[in-house]
Amino acid sequence: MKKTLFIPLIICMIAEIHAQSLSFRENKGQFENGVIAEIPQSNFKTQIMENGIRYKTGNNQQIKLQFKNQNTDIKIEKKKPLQVFSNFYTNDKSILNVKDFEEIELKNLYNHTDMVLYSKGKQMEYDFILHPGANVSDIQIEIPTQNFHLDLLGNLHIKIGENQIIHQAPIAFQNDIQIASSWKIIDHQTLGFNIGAYDKSQKLIIDPIALEWFREYQYSLENKINGSCTDEFGNIYIVGTMEATVNQTDIFVTKSDLNGNLLMNVIIGENRDEKGYGIALDTNKNILVSGLKSDITTDINAYILQLSPAGIILWEEIFGQQQMGGDLFDIAYRCAVDSLNNFYIAGITRSNAISTPGAYQPNMSSSSNVFLAKYDPDKNLLWRTYYLHDAFADMVCDKQGNIYMLGRPFGTGIGLAKFSSDGNLIWNEDNQAGKFSTDEGTGSDLSISENGERLCIVSNTFENLASYTTNGVHQTSLNGAIDGIITVLDSSGVRTWGSYFGGESVDYSSGSAINDQGEVIVTGNTMSTTNIATPNSYSTTFQDEGNAQPDAFFAKFNPFGNVIFSTYYNGTNAFGFERGATCHFALDGNYFVTVNAHMGQVELLKFRESQLNIPATENKEKWKLYTQIGGYYLRNESKNSEIKIQLIDNMGKIVKEQILTEEIEKIDTDFLMSGVYYLQIPDLNHSLKLVIP
Repeated sequence: MKKTLFIPLIICMIAEIHAQSLSFRENKGQFENGVIAEIPQSNFKTQIMENGIRYKTGNNQQIKLQFKNQNTDIKIEKKKPLQVFSNFYTNDKSILNVKDFEEIELKNLYNHTDMVLYSKGKQMEYDFILHPGANVSDIQIEIPTQNFHLDLLGNLHIKIGENQIIHQAPIAFQNDIQIASSWKIIDHQTLGFNIGAYDKSQKLIIDPIALEWFREYQYSLENKINGSCTDEFGNIYIVGTMEATVNQTDIFVTKSDLNGNLLMNVIIGENRDEKGYGIALDTNKNILVSGLKSDITTDINAYILQLSPAGIILWEEIFGQQQMGGDLFDIAYRCAVDSLNNFYIAGITRSNAISTPGAYQPNMSSSSNVFLAKYDPDKNLLWRTYYLHDAFADMVCDKQGNIYMLGRPFGTGIGLAKFSSDGNLIWNEDNQAGKFSTDEGTGSDLSISENGERLCIVSNTFENLASYTTNGVHQTSLNGAIDGIITVLDSSGVRTWGSYFGGESVDYSSGSAINDQGEVIVTGNTMSTTNIATPNSYSTTFQDEGNAQPDAFFAKFNPFGNVIFSTYYNGTNAFGFERGATCHFALDGNYFVTVNAHMGQVELLKFRESQLNIPATENKEKWKLYTQIGGYYLRNESKNSEIKIQLIDNMGKIVKEQILTEEIEKIDTDFLMSGVYYLQIPDLNHSLKLVIP
């Protein structure tokens, strides 16, 4: 049997690949000599060279990672040709029938060592393959700059102009057992690998959740993220509060592109407190912001404003104490926009005269009430109403202007209500609190799918009630002192599934997003050392600095309430005090996460998904799913003689059942159309996402 050692190195580039599948376009003379192939789908110009990998930015900055002391007699093999071809007509030359390939192999790059570069969905990955007689110390990568470093998690950061390329810390697995591995700095411009002891007759598999990039913003000593949103171009907008001076805060709004490049900063502040909580976009890319502004008498008023795409204030309004006679505070926590550019404001008030004639609830029902208001695109107030909840949690609306309000109805339970676009109550779930959870200090979050058909609520509880959950989900009971609760409903208020999420200590879920297929992503913070991260995720260990500070977490669930992956986030430059604030599905299929970080910093992260391992179940059986070139493979560690698996599409339909009899066996996906599927194993509360290109 041929002996091989696979050391896959997952490249996490700021220049993330676009939504179409990645491929390698061969060089038949349209590129310079020495270029084997170029990736046409990347934002960076990424070229595979005979002696390395070269990245170029749009302004012609470039950096080349060169294989040092490589063999000169390498053999280049282009594999898995695609049907697409290209013709180039340039400089009086015709270069015809240029093919794209899914895989490039550099054979004998070093003695007994090959390198394979290949497409994995939207990612480029490469493996060094060490045959018997190979020496891992032969592999050396020269970087012609001193502007690189390893962070505390072992990730490699290489700066190129104002951007950076991040290479994930190498993680080696052999038969699902982790082998010690890390980057090795050989000298100021050369890197290699440290690899622990391994069985040279076995393969090593690496497939973690990878951090694509992170960005840090710090405007003052204290900065807090309160809301975020994305647009159809993949940009992400963040609103929050910064400390301007002692006892005075300002609003900040940022805009970043899909690759984390900061495009715009807006700071809004006078000689008083301003705080930004909500953010939304209209179809013209105007930015709506909601929050509060104190007046000279220290009364707190609701504050809403509209910014142009260039960050210019177009319109602003204050209402509350000064205009309508309240008693000390009115706060506009959330804003939303429908498809006709009507916009909606919701929050909490103690003012007793803010409703409009004919409002659903014209008068306050307690000392404080939730309020809801609608404006037309010309900023005219159409209606404003009270609602009997005495504490506000969140608000979203669909494209038709149906509004969903999350709040607290006279106590600690969480209630959800739906209003029509004209401000009338359609239904409420206040009397079915078992579907939701106790609001324990950090508030709750409500998200809606793009098509408006699915809702997700995250909140937190110290109660252990079966009524909070449904069968077959990730976690059906309380694990620690406080756990998160995740609830998915349809637009009529019918619950699809509900699950706890947490470990043995205190865990808060604070941000969520749900897509049209029903996949859910959640972020928050945790003090738990167990039951949070799945194997091989970006960070599997809680970083205990001995100062009782939390780590952030980021998790993804399939449409049936089972975890696909979950990871800690412990910071990149310093540990201790990380709180996940918001999260979004990115345009390219990956994930934005915002974090309130150590030392009052704002962090914007981007993760990509590739982790495929299934954690141990209660009955100690263990399954592993991993990829090799050519398909998905399932390993049965319990060595049962026969198991049955199911493949389920995004509509919940079983499209394939397969009986597996071998310890390691390939899953039959050849018959499937392109799309997303979920692998289910009977009696396991865990599923895995399979992407068929």
